[in-house]
Amino acid sequence: MQYADPHLNVYSRPDIVENYANERCLLPCEVYLFDKYVKSSDAILDLGVGGGRTAPYLFAKGAKYIGVDYSQAMVAACKRKFPALEFYCENACDLHRFEDAAFDVAVFSRNGMDCIGTMEGREACLQEVFRVLRPGGRFIFSSHNAKQLGWWPELYDANLFLTILRVLKSIYKSPRQCLSRLRSKAFWRGWGYAKITAEGMSRMAFVSTPEFFKQMANKLGFAVAEISNHLYPQEVPEYFVKSYNYVFVKP
Repeated sequence: MQYADPHLNVYSRPDIVENYANERCLLPCEVYLFDKYVKSSDAILDLGVGGGRTAPYLFAKGAKYIGVDYSQAMVAACKRKFPALEFYCENACDLHRFEDAAFDVAVFSRNGMDCIGTMEGREACLQEVFRVLRPGGRFIFSSHNAKQLGWWPELYDANLFLTILRVLKSIYKSPRQCLSRLRSKAFWRGWGYAKITAEGMSRMAFVSTPEFFKQMANKLGFAVAEISNHLYPQEVPEYFVKSYNYVFVKP
């Protein structure tokens, strides 16, 4: 079954593809999770690979690497950047290309899970990941926080000037974020759709809480190994967490 994403046209635009292809850096929380949960003998499936930001790091960490994205333009950009690696145009909700228990690790970074337009599609994605993982396999992904009311400054790489600048920027942006999120049903329910800003534009995206994904894990047979905030190891209060990083394990 195919699960359409209303934002696919955005991720096929040449300017957006170029921006993604030019990205290089991983967040400290991503480095931490990849170093902790990816082994040198692992076969890795990188979902929603975009312009290949995570590809070189994950390729170097494991024994086998395959990247997929539902945007043909993104896949083409990855193949140009990394011609020696494998990339395919596939929907994360339908991974029929891959056999059961084919991978040790699956990754869906940068809140890619939240681009899936329906709850049915989101559950199908988790079911497909469960299917293609081997026993003991790890699924590392992230999702926007439905309870985010403000912006916490990113201070892990900041000097004094950047610290002051980012603190002031967070103070300026937080009231608007608070008002927008409090108007959202997703804030009060703990999951749903809310307005976020990405790629220089506002759009609706799925938002959730750790409680929501704990319930999903329990329903589908995953164990939850770890949950951390988007700025880990920097401590962030719950209402300032932009997104959570999750590690699910297939028993």
